[in-house]
Amino acid sequence: MSSLAALFSQPPSSFHSWKQTVSHLNLSSAATKYLWNGLSEETRAVYESAKRSYEFYCSYFTIPPWPAQEHVLAEWASARADSSSQIRFQGKVKPKTILSMISALRSVHVDRRLSTKPFESEWLKRILAGISRCHSSDNTKKAEPISLTTLEKVVNTGDKTIEELNFNSACKVAFAGFLRSGEFCYSASDLKDNHTFINTKLT
Repeated sequence: MSSLAALFSQPPSSFHSWKQTVSHLNLSSAATKYLWNGLSEETRAVYESAKRSYEFYCSYFTIPPWPAQEHVLAEWASARADSSSQIRFQGKVKPKTILSMISALRSVHVDRRLSTKPFESEWLKRILAGISRCHSSDNTKKAEPISLTTLEKVVNTGDKTIEELNFNSACKVAFAGFLRSGEFCYSASDLKDNHTFINTKLT
């Protein structure tokens, strides 16, 4: 049986590279490993998208991305809300997604031991609230819960192969346990971090 430590990973080289350029972070390999594992790899993968978007935005305007500045965060968030930028990775996203992305950038500050004060700015929070208010009426199609009628149509289709029986069983478990589809379905990319997948998803 694998040890508990085997469930956690070593930081990638990119995580070490920025550390070497920050004079106030003279971390040992052990501390760096624990800092990296302070967030799950799934969370870091999600956060990476926001980080990349923000860095591309700053690069386009030749602005140093780190430490993040209040007014730059405000302009970037506004551009993502309106899709008013032609820069890569700057497509329109929902207000809730913008808030999540701001949290991702705050996480970068935490990793690099930078002040999180820009993210506590009441001025920035007011702008984010304005984004939420102005885009609250955006039409979004919400997924409806699986009804018993729908479930019966899915699972009652005559003779089944073993794969169909497995899928039907998964649907019934999902219905009984109020699971979302992402909690019992997966894509090939989900298997990249097999330890996390096995320990957090229905298999």
